[in-house]
Amino acid sequence: MTGKGISLQSFGLYPKLREVDQFLASHPEQQHLLLEVHPEVSFALWHGRPLQHGKKTAQGRGDRMALIEKSWPGLVTQLRADLGRSGYGSDDLLDAIAVLWSTIRYASRTHQAFPEHPEIDDRSLRMQIIG
Repeated sequence: MTGKGISLQSFGLYPKLREVDQFLASHPEQQHLLLEVHPEVSFALWHGRPLQHGKKTAQGRGDRMALIEKSWPGLVTQLRADLGRSGYGSDDLLDAIAVLWSTIRYASRTHQAFPEHPEIDDRSLRMQIIG
């Protein structure tokens, strides 16, 4: 509609998203096992406000690294050593850590949910992001 396509990364995620959607359609009672997290929401909550620089910029990477390093010193260095340097982008690793941060908050019930009172779709599934 806008003349723009989706990113190759988004296109690559489609089969897995469809698989999750099909699982939830067949097993709506299992929804509590799955959470939706957006790394930028996580980083904004972690920082106390939205980060000013995009994750693909040097400043943006530095801002995100500083948050991670403050909470978990040496984590990124250790993960890079364990995982090697290929098969993922630096921003993907930082995003995964942000998702971990939100997951820990969810498990300890210190998370925030957006919206607080979720909308429910036509299949009775919750539409909500946690951070």
